[in-house]
Amino acid sequence: MKYLLLIAALFAAQVSTVQASQYSCGASYMRVNQNLFGTIEFPQDALQLRCSYLSDYNVGIRLGLARSAESPDKLFVEGEFYTNKITSYKHVSIFYNYKINDRWSVEPFVGYVDYDTEWTVNGGRPHWFEDSDSDITKGLLVNYRHRDNWRIFFGYSDLYNKNKKGHGPETTASYELGFAFTF
Repeated sequence: MKYLLLIAALFAAQVSTVQASQYSCGASYMRVNQNLFGTIEFPQDALQLRCSYLSDYNVGIRLGLARSAESPDKLFVEGEFYTNKITSYKHVSIFYNYKINDRWSVEPFVGYVDYDTEWTVNGGRPHWFEDSDSDITKGLLVNYRHRDNWRIFFGYSDLYNKNKKGHGPETTASYELGFAFTF
């Protein structure tokens, strides 16, 4: 009997730290920095739409869709001008919401990202003009509850890392700032 009381007490303590499940939808401005081989860097501005579900146990899932504008400057590399833009960005991640206090929380996450890019070289499309990159992504989101149902968030994502044989490392990361409505 005392073991049942102990289990009941532990369960009651756990329930008191759990929050009610919730959904949220929002938008964010993303700055996507793509670095190719240590010589070509494409900073891109993107708009992301996102939806999240947070379970009763502070574990959630997030889906995001985005597009970017064309890279702001034509970069001159090895005698050629390059531009790039993300035409399709899809992101799914699992996160844990750690509540710091009534206003602040952090969400470490891991997930999968897939995005398609469109390249130009000297104003034309090269034979490899469309490319898709995908990888396991990880990052951290910081939330501030501005009002009961409104959050402001900012975060960092390590989107893509690989070493292209014969060329060198390719890395892509993003920073974002946005808002979400929770219901």
